[in-house]
Amino acid sequence: MTARTTWFRTLVLASAVFILTACTGMGLRDLPADQVDPQYLLPKSSFLEINGNNVHYLLEGNRAAPVLVLIHGFTASLHTWDDWADELKDDFLILRFDVPGFGLSGPMPDAHDFSADYMCNIVEQLTKRLGINRFTVAGNSMGGYIAWNYAWRFPEKVEHLVVVDPMSYPQRLPAEIRAISRPVGGAVAKRVTTRNMVSKSVAGAYGDLENIQPGVEQRYFDLFMREGNRDSAVRIARKMARLSNSGYVSLGISEISVPTLVIWGEKDTITPFELIENWRQDLPSATYITYPDLGHVPMEEDPARTAADLRAYLQDNTERPTPADETTGALIPR
Repeated sequence: MTARTTWFRTLVLASAVFILTACTGMGLRDLPADQVDPQYLLPKSSFLEINGNNVHYLLEGNRAAPVLVLIHGFTASLHTWDDWADELKDDFLILRFDVPGFGLSGPMPDAHDFSADYMCNIVEQLTKRLGINRFTVAGNSMGGYIAWNYAWRFPEKVEHLVVVDPMSYPQRLPAEIRAISRPVGGAVAKRVTTRNMVSKSVAGAYGDLENIQPGVEQRYFDLFMREGNRDSAVRIARKMARLSNSGYVSLGISEISVPTLVIWGEKDTITPFELIENWRQDLPSATYITYPDLGHVPMEEDPARTAADLRAYLQDNTERPTPADETTGALIPR
């Protein structure tokens, strides 16, 4: 069977599913925000309006310690860092947030605006309004793309850059993202999303299925189904698909000037482990840590080990901890 035949059969099937759900109302509806949000708000959750986005963020940890900013990946949320936050909160003041379009930050006013410049501006505005002047920025997958772009654009603000299985070089995107980035697949995704679909997507991100903790699949499903988030995901997936096929996706990596740690799970099939060789070539000064048994989300799969490695790297490579008074403002809770 040729690739063209396979694609045609997929297109016919997707069209049939879309027509059936449109006619019968069988498609799953978005979950109302007032139903989802109480389950995933945390005691210190806060919101800031930035460029028309109601950004959900959490600031916690040691006020006297250096600041660590954490940025999640596609269809994830700030909860992807829950275990890292628990492991590291005594050593860092941790800022994590739901990237606009995902989690409780809700749909972007116009997801067509998704770009490195746009997302870096979100990070810049959020940290500036919280009075945070210098910090370590870390990101996973799409969040890694945002993190390294921010470090490239604002090196004077960044103590260290940490990328975890980052989106960074031209690649073939996972089938799920390719599917929803296409017109028919995107239309189907907005109408039909089953728990089984989400479970398969989560499973594909892990190197070992036994590492998936109870409640993780449900969380991904609930937040993906939150009203407006599926539409944002489809629009952002289209932008990512175009970007991943262009030579511009890696623009700036070789010019990153801040101390950098690259973390990668060797079982990653979403941002394939082989891409680390591009990083080694373009940024030989970086430190590299890889995990033979982990996949695309090492910080979820083995938070204790990966957080310990991050802590050791930052402690060994920090010349002078920045006093909290120099990096934080009045908005930081006491």
